[in-house]
Amino acid sequence: MLQVRLRLHSRNLADFLGRIRDEMKMEQKSHYMYVLECADGSLYTGYAVDVQARLAAHNAGKGAKYTRARLPVSLLAYAEFASKHDAMHAEYIFKQLSRNEKDVLLSSASHSNFEEALTSILT
Repeated sequence: MLQVRLRLHSRNLADFLGRIRDEMKMEQKSHYMYVLECADGSLYTGYAVDVQARLAAHNAGKGAKYTRARLPVSLLAYAEFASKHDAMHAEYIFKQLSRNEKDVLLSSASHSNFEEALTSILT
């Protein structure tokens, strides 16, 4: 009887720890700001927690209204952030740049890292 209780408690503990681990993973998920190039050469900037899934949604015509009329789109760059607020703030700042400034930033990111290139405009 004691052995059965111990197994039951250990199974409940394992389930409990598994749920906690899953919740911690969800809380620690990454947030991204991404830049797409549309078929007409224009740029689209957005926020996502899964960039590849978001890119697929855009190309399936289920993304933003702006990109639906400009398919296909390709991913130019993306940057990871610790919070949704930080990613959306970076998106806002990026959208305030002129097209020329965006192109310079994107070309400098191709030589290094897009996250590093963004720090120059975020600080």
